[in-house]
Amino acid sequence: MSSRSGGKFSAAKSYQLTLESFQIWMSHGDQLSQIPTDFHVIGHTSTAPFAAIAHNDKPWYGIQFHPEVTHSPRGREVIGKFVLDICHCSAQWTMVSDKVSWA
Repeated sequence: MSSRSGGKFSAAKSYQLTLESFQIWMSHGDQLSQIPTDFHVIGHTSTAPFAAIAHNDKPWYGIQFHPEVTHSPRGREVIGKFVLDICHCSAQWTMVSDKVSWA
């Protein structure tokens, strides 16, 4: 795959993903040339050395791929791990739990 259409992503354990390598979708040709001070790489592809980064001390993360699209088959897991494990949100909401009354 080209760098604009996807690639294999390798994630560090600090992002708490269970797979070491999985397919992702990158639909852009731009990329970081270096990472900011106090950040480290937690994911990369063969053409994007900084596909995912994390702050050394703070819960700040950045990704440069599209986990929300079907071309990233494990994207739902990436989003889920971020929301549940990193942000510590709960998964209690359902379509039934928030009924809207219209006037």
